[in-house]
Amino acid sequence: MNIFSLSGLFVSASTCLLSIFILTKGRKKIHYIWALFCLAVSLWGFGVFKIGREVDEILAIIWWQIAYVGVIFIPVLYLHFICEFLNKRKNIFIFVVYLFTFIFLFLNIATNLFIGQLKFLFDSFYYLSEPSLAFNLFVIFFFSLVIYSIVILGQAHKISQGHFKNQIKYFLLASYIGYSGGLFAFLPVYGIYLYPTLNILIAVFPFIIVYAIFRHQLMDVRAVMQLSLVYSSSLAFIVGIYIVILFFLDLLFHNVNELIAPLAAGFTTVFGIYTVPLIEKYFRKKTDKIFFKDKYDYSQAIYDLSKILNKNINIEVLLRETSEELMSVLKVKRLRFILLNDNLTFDEERGLRKSMTKIPKYMVTELEKEMAGILSKQDIPNLLLEAQKNNNKEKVKALIFAQKNSQEYKIDLFVPIFLEKKLVAMLLLGKKLSGDLFAQEDYSLLKTFSYQAGVALEKARLFEEVKNYSTELEKKVEQRTAKIKGLQEEQGQMMHEMAHGLQTPLTILKSELSQASNEIADNTKFKLIERSIDRISKMIYDMLRLARLESGKQANVFSEFDLSELLEELVESFEIIASSRDIKLEYNIQSGVTLYGSRVEVEELVNNLVSNSMKYTKDKGIKNILIELKTKNKKINLNISDTGIGMSKDTLKHLFKRFYRAKNEPGYEKKGTGLGLVIAKKIIEKHKGVLKVQSKLKQGSKFSIVFNK
Repeated sequence: MNIFSLSGLFVSASTCLLSIFILTKGRKKIHYIWALFCLAVSLWGFGVFKIGREVDEILAIIWWQIAYVGVIFIPVLYLHFICEFLNKRKNIFIFVVYLFTFIFLFLNIATNLFIGQLKFLFDSFYYLSEPSLAFNLFVIFFFSLVIYSIVILGQAHKISQGHFKNQIKYFLLASYIGYSGGLFAFLPVYGIYLYPTLNILIAVFPFIIVYAIFRHQLMDVRAVMQLSLVYSSSLAFIVGIYIVILFFLDLLFHNVNELIAPLAAGFTTVFGIYTVPLIEKYFRKKTDKIFFKDKYDYSQAIYDLSKILNKNINIEVLLRETSEELMSVLKVKRLRFILLNDNLTFDEERGLRKSMTKIPKYMVTELEKEMAGILSKQDIPNLLLEAQKNNNKEKVKALIFAQKNSQEYKIDLFVPIFLEKKLVAMLLLGKKLSGDLFAQEDYSLLKTFSYQAGVALEKARLFEEVKNYSTELEKKVEQRTAKIKGLQEEQGQMMHEMAHGLQTPLTILKSELSQASNEIADNTKFKLIERSIDRISKMIYDMLRLARLESGKQANVFSEFDLSELLEELVESFEIIASSRDIKLEYNIQSGVTLYGSRVEVEELVNNLVSNSMKYTKDKGIKNILIELKTKNKKINLNISDTGIGMSKDTLKHLFKRFYRAKNEPGYEKKGTGLGLVIAKKIIEKHKGVLKVQSKLKQGSKFSIVFNK
């Protein structure tokens, strides 16, 4: 047997085995196309094996025709597979290519226009010579399809990542080696008499593909292999049970052979119904450790990560929980986040801290410029060569930085996290614990995660800013409040000291005036001065009283007292003053109403309000004052209303300002300190009450106070 024949045998055997392997393990369209491709190569190899041994020229022509049935289908099946593998829909183009393929097939089988004359070469076998026009057209067709397929495969390799990129890489390697070996088969046809020894390279092709299947999950055959193992194991288990049951039934009913098989089948069926699901689950779990060490539920992983990103606004909690979930799902050795805005780093060992390694501006710019996807450590050398070839200096610097860090910190994946078009963070992942490369599913998971993570991290960052701003604001408010409180205390103290300082000389002055007025017959002027001194003294008293209420230094002697009784006592004194001014005083006081508070202060409150009503009562017409006390819905309602001169809307706006006195109608100008109502309001607030005022000009006013019972 010569080397040419031997090379055909090796090619035929290896590709035939690969075809059978794919057909028994794969159930997708892509598996069937690849199996047919391998069969086509195997048919060519078997034809070469027979041609190399044939000494009869006529039989050699027949074997050349058989061999070229395989050769004619090789380029179209290869192209069809590549299109399916890369998910490129070229149905019309593929149809046209198949149409030409069948034309060449017809010319090969049914006519002598394809295979021309043979020539006995190398003193060993008959080889094609003087190719026909149809054969030349086929050679052009063959290499055009192969070159086109390799070009689109190469283009896909440039833009792919992870497992898929590695799958394409091994496919390209196998294609280069296989077609390089096949190229030598055409040389003797065109007068280049090199012995086609390198046909043997075609046999290397299936071994590279098998390696890619197991190392890089090419065509998802591992999943099919797992299913095959699970179901074959389950079947073997059931068959074993059937044999055992059959054996025991034979021992029990050896005289009744016709019952043994049906009984065994019945017992096995019942047993299988309840046990097969459990057996399948068990074998799946065991085989997962062999075929899918890093398997996870993609949908559940996306849900869990989305939940973490949406529920957390504390940045450290967000990063910690995200890291734990990603490490659990992807089973990586190490993980790190780098937050660019705040120059922070987070990893599973040291938590959140200031970053020691800052990502340079040129790398950020390069990533933002292209909105770069996930960068794998395995991709860097090829990308670097391409960038150097294109003289892209910024990209070269960025890739060198990534390469240096991947080696120094043992990083396998760089995952950029964008917010719109701005790079806000980087996720760095180390190797998988299993040693496997990251799968396409991992890339999809990380891409989906990165889209959501950008928004979540920005939300957490803004929350931190708002929280810090709120804390600073609270401190400033506290400082301002303390300062204002200090100023108020100083003001109150100053008023207190001024009031005391004025009160003493006024008391002496009044005493001297009173003594002097007794010695002079016409003391009218003395009396006027005394009344002025009284008004000043009243103002000073009110100022002191208000200062004490505002400072809170006055002791709150609160106790429960009978408010009804207090009002009835006050009404008696009010009646005397009212009758002297022709004012009709009415009252409606519910008995037994008690209030928790200061009896003295509430008495002062009522005195202020009633004296105010008397002061602003009309000189003519109806002059009524009504005092009401009642309870409703666990509230105490105290109302003091009059038919006085009333107040305008403008007056109501300023009613509780210090020293403010309403501008009344002519003839109703009353003198006062302008502090009485302010003091009354402070007493109500001190007792947790609410004051409402209703008034209409020339119709009267109503002061309503509500206390909690």
